[in-house]
Amino acid sequence: MALVKKYAVMFEPFEEDGLEYVKEGCGAMWTDKSPIKTFDTKEQAEVEMKKWNTGIVVEYGYENN
Repeated sequence: MALVKKYAVMFEPFEEDGLEYVKEGCGAMWTDKSPIKTFDTKEQAEVEMKKWNTGIVVEYGYENN
C-alpha cells in the first residue's frame, strides 16, 4: 500500500481565535467533533480555499491507499 498525501483548508474565523480547519458539512452545524474536510489533490483544496476570505491550503498528512 502506498501512502497518499492529503490536503486540507484552514481559515481564520475571528482574528483572536486563530486558524481552524474547514470541516465536513454545513459550516453553521460544525462542532469540535466534526470531521476535517480533506482533499486528494492540492488543486481540489484550492477550489475550496477560494470560498473563504482567509483560506489557506495545508498538507494534512498521509492516508494508506
